[in-house]
Amino acid sequence: MRKISIYLESSLETQELHFDSRKTYAQNLFTYGLIRERPLCSGLGLCGQCKIKFVSNSPKPKPKDLQILSPRELELGYRLACIHFPESNQKIEIPSTKGYFNFSKKSQSPAVCLGIDLGTTTIKWALIHADKEVSKGQCLNPQMGAGAEVVSRLAFALESEKNRQLLTTLVQAKVGQIVSKAGENKCPLVLAGNPAMIYLFLGLEVRELSFAPFNLNYWGGCEELLNPDIPKLYIPPLLGAFVGADISAGLTYIEFERDEDGYPYLFCDLGTNGEMVLVKDSRTFLCTSVAMGPALEGVGLRFGSVFGDNDVCSRFFLTPSGLSGWPQKDFRISGSGYLSLIGILLQLGILDRNGHFQEGRHPLARKVQARLQENRLYLTEEVYLSAHDIEEILKVKAAFNLAINYLLEKAGLTFRDIRRIFIAGAFGQHVQGGSLEELGFLPQGMEAKTSFVGNTALKGSVLLCQDERARNWVEGLKDKVRYINLAHGDYLAENFAKHMRFSFVDEDRRIG
Repeated sequence: MRKISIYLESSLETQELHFDSRKTYAQNLFTYGLIRERPLCSGLGLCGQCKIKFVSNSPKPKPKDLQILSPRELELGYRLACIHFPESNQKIEIPSTKGYFNFSKKSQSPAVCLGIDLGTTTIKWALIHADKEVSKGQCLNPQMGAGAEVVSRLAFALESEKNRQLLTTLVQAKVGQIVSKAGENKCPLVLAGNPAMIYLFLGLEVRELSFAPFNLNYWGGCEELLNPDIPKLYIPPLLGAFVGADISAGLTYIEFERDEDGYPYLFCDLGTNGEMVLVKDSRTFLCTSVAMGPALEGVGLRFGSVFGDNDVCSRFFLTPSGLSGWPQKDFRISGSGYLSLIGILLQLGILDRNGHFQEGRHPLARKVQARLQENRLYLTEEVYLSAHDIEEILKVKAAFNLAINYLLEKAGLTFRDIRRIFIAGAFGQHVQGGSLEELGFLPQGMEAKTSFVGNTALKGSVLLCQDERARNWVEGLKDKVRYINLAHGDYLAENFAKHMRFSFVDEDRRIG
């Protein structure tokens, strides 16, 4: 253990704490509750949002420090907390950050119901009022400091009972805060989330989710009463080890709100995990899940952001004078913003299909290519697109292609047979269907069949609050679902590399 003196910029106080020298500064600070409201990249040294200032005995900069931090920051003693370990006689300062809790009530009329989507990265909610007004809010999942995705979150929980209880306490307190801010602790409440988030929220043992064969002992589809700060809530059914209540809620919304009854259709919820459901007919649901990483949420990318505030760019544009779209000098980029930017670079030929920078042939390519220096495309003097960012998006695309192809193969169908594709997730509110074709997520010609349906987990939760028919339907869903574990066998390892291209790879050449 090391005694570390810490100056908190947010409270203008100094504390002396004992840090575990075997864990990074970021891990220690999270355990003490000192960095929780930040979208961290889980120790990958990519986002720079865990930087701390060493006032004394600053460590020698590591390569990641040199890549992420400016020469001036390095000179002042800033280092990345996720790659440095506590040493003797060190004193640090923790920069203050803005909190991510955005909620404004649109109506003072009584609440009819409250739906909450407990996401791995963000928590979103909708309060429905008696006058039909909808008040919405969102905040970061306070567990983020333990890992940006499910695997690292589960690993943290498995380290000790204290860690697991910490994650449960954090998220229950946040849900209690949401209920308090909403001003309603008696209206019906539905909470959806993936299995890991549900388990951690309820305080359940997570070992069964962490190791093969990844079985579930808790299946949801029931009401829970946890503590006085949280009213009795309903959790929709979990459908498999990695397909949770967020997907059953989303499917409920699709089934009850879509305009036509045609089958088969694809439902894809893209976030930290990618869940895909192929609905062959009214009684046959094939589903799977694939780890996509937090890139679509804007996490783990150098200038990524989880929220679309005024200082976040969610879409880029190509004009006669070159690239445009960023709001101001100091800005960050959402997941859909990265997709938009990479799509433009592919159209200009500045990126090849393998994700490498090259000399573009489009007439406008020269104006954009002037921003290219040392394998980085600079949007401003400080904000740039790196080769690593491109690779992370390419991994997401490859995982998506693999999962979809696998489901189609198991169902004996091709893309020609699909009547509709419903894409859920926050990033789908801004990305365009043409971008997904350009990037190779979907084959050419599928844009006309694609609908971006936003946060269906939240919409479905609200529906399940109010509609008894919807509740009855979702209760019978588990009997119709066949969960296919993509991690079993060699399919993933054998096919991943060939999908690492910004073009749709049809393995069986069954579509034109």
